[in-house]
Amino acid sequence: LNKLLDTNLLDESNPIHLESKVGGIIAIYGMLRLNELLKITVALITKALDSSAPTSPFDVDYPWPTKTRKTGLCFSIPAKYRATFQLYLSQLKEGIKQDSRFLKNMNIASKKRSQNLGEHKVSKFPKLWAQLLGYKDPTFIKGLTSHSFRRTAATLLADQGFDMINLKRMGCLASDKCV
Repeated sequence: LNKLLDTNLLDESNPIHLESKVGGIIAIYGMLRLNELLKITVALITKALDSSAPTSPFDVDYPWPTKTRKTGLCFSIPAKYRATFQLYLSQLKEGIKQDSRFLKNMNIASKKRSQNLGEHKVSKFPKLWAQLLGYKDPTFIKGLTSHSFRRTAATLLADQGFDMINLKRMGCLASDKCV
């Protein structure tokens, strides 16, 4: 799964769906829910990129309470995705406000490149990812939701040997049924 994701996510020659690539990376590594993903700002990502060395992971300090945490959280995104994030930031409209939503419309033909992406568009990211990864089964694709990123994150952590307790801690999961 890691290899399949990296093949498509690290392909900078294909800027199509760049917003879904960076949104999905944030959602997976932060194990964020849809409403939490929508709170990420340009300043938050810019600060994370600027405060770390180019070859090291960049830490995103998520300051808002989540559904199951009263305080924010901090998560790391691997350095291999740095170029993808920098490409995305470079394509945002000049003069964009730092406190505005990070996920923007990146439609090449659109003149309104600074338009915020809404909940419904962002919730379709997993379906776009499935198409980018070459899945063709319509039943499988139809069943994907924004929560699929949290399941993918849990699967990747389990594949790396994380036990049940640590999976629950990292994902802020309340019960064993969720894992």
